Amino acid sequence: MEEFFVRCLNGSDYLSGGPEPMYIDFHCFPMVERMVMLENSVWKNGFEALGMKDCPTVCAYVHRYRKHPLLAPHVITLDAYNKHMTKWNTLEPGVKQQLALEFV
Repeated sequence: MEEFFVRCLNGSDYLSGGPEPMYIDFHCFPMVERMVMLENSVWKNGFEALGMKDCPTVCAYVHRYRKHPLLAPHVITLDAYNKHMTKWNTLEPGVKQQLALEFV
């Protein structure tokens, strides 16, 4: 994944190839964001198992996107994510935790 991001970013801030995120970023960001956010969650072992420590470009991309002034108000907070993951961690294997207002 790191190699893909290095190649696709090609020195740009976003996958769109420019200084602002576009559709391709809106599509890819949520998937990589969740992997990066595992680092500070109850599923930290998932962060390590995915090898995210070896993906500095991906992590930088996620942090840059999360700080974008137009997007920052709309990304999940670390607190809400951790509440969701903590609750999910209590469920039986194979049972998914649904999103709920109690997490925000």
